[in-house]
Amino acid sequence: MEGVTVIPDILLIKKEGSALSYIFEVEYQINYKKIVGIAILTDIAIRQMAIRYNPKLILISTEVFPNSELFQREIQGYIEKIEFNLYSSNNFISSLTSLIEY
Repeated sequence: MEGVTVIPDILLIKKEGSALSYIFEVEYQINYKKIVGIAILTDIAIRQMAIRYNPKLILISTEVFPNSELFQREIQGYIEKIEFNLYSSNNFISSLTSLIEY
């Protein structure tokens, strides 16, 4: 894996302690194999960084994947240092707005 560079689209870091909290990856053309690859490479990168906390990887795609919840659980069984969530661009907007406090 030497020489492989993984650059996420967005990183969110907490002010207190500078802990890495969220990793956002946005993909236009994606398939199951690419989703698994992104999750595993991100997990490997986080393990190599020796981060104490488990950041959350949020993968946003334009496509809706059937059985995405089952697929997420399956991937989560193979990764150790990140929490993985898969969203389509449509359901990510509604999920994000439900988190915003007024």
